[in-house]
Amino acid sequence: MNSKISAKDSMNIMKQIWMLPQDSQIVNFRMHEYSVRFICNDLKIYELVKHFFYPFCITENNTDFNVTVIYYCAPNIDFFEVRKYIGNDNIGLFNEDDFLKYVLNKENNTVYILSNKKVDVIYVARIVRAVFRFLFVKDNWVLFHASAYADDDGGHLIIGNKFDGKTYTLLQKLKTTSNAQFISNDKVFLKRVGDDVLITALPHKAGIRFGTIKDFTEILQWLSCHKTTYKHMQFHEIENYLNCSWIKNIDEYRILLTPLEISDIFHVGIKSQTKMVNIQYAKKVVKKEGILQRQHISIDDDNQRFLDKLFIINREKEKNNLNNLLSYLSTRGFLIV
Repeated sequence: MNSKISAKDSMNIMKQIWMLPQDSQIVNFRMHEYSVRFICNDLKIYELVKHFFYPFCITENNTDFNVTVIYYCAPNIDFFEVRKYIGNDNIGLFNEDDFLKYVLNKENNTVYILSNKKVDVIYVARIVRAVFRFLFVKDNWVLFHASAYADDDGGHLIIGNKFDGKTYTLLQKLKTTSNAQFISNDKVFLKRVGDDVLITALPHKAGIRFGTIKDFTEILQWLSCHKTTYKHMQFHEIENYLNCSWIKNIDEYRILLTPLEISDIFHVGIKSQTKMVNIQYAKKVVKKEGILQRQHISIDDDNQRFLDKLFIINREKEKNNLNNLLSYLSTRGFLIV
């Protein structure tokens, strides 16, 4: 861990952060035509973030990138001094917690994640993912709460409201469909390109409710075989919850699985992008009209919407992209609007 920053000299603080320590690790994450350079001075965080974005294309020593995300951790970063240094229109500081701040520099398209103590990798990974999310939306992709999988024909979108069984339907399809590939459990991007609608997703952990686990022995068998490596919850705790008759709503509890873990459990591949061939409704959907529009996720709903200071998303354009896509899907017979 680098600790060269002088808390007494605000100019030196920011200069050293801007320059970065020599022991930083650098990698490029590339998804479709978008690339984010990630720089980190904590080797453990660096490796965990790389693992989080696997198997999406990862390239090292590549100079072609849209945005840089830098994680810099040092015990003597003085945020009061950092705040004093930041004062022009191209640089802004945003609070996450007392020990963690985000700095945006519009001049060099860079997001700095600054921490004066060790943090969980999720604080870093979700910023990298959010940067990709903004890049997608700025390039006319439309984001929805939905699940998706692919087969030999193309991509299948599964839509429904919360608790309508999107995850259950997805897992059933992965289990029973020949040559199935996982796309996403929760958030899916759609974009019209010519006569086609493309479907893609960013890596997210999937929340699998306990009521769903009961119907998929594959998940329990996998958890049993990975008792020592699965970190989200102890296997005996999962068994206790599943066997408790006094729990009124078992679906209040869930486990988290990465795309790689789902791939391993159901022996399927992972698909990053494909042409959408149909829309399916989750098993409990009753009212189909307008359901996809209700599942749209606006950039204003984003937990990291402070990034809009860097990307400046046109809200009217975002709304038009949604309406045009819904209209096209309806015209093609994909959707009841």
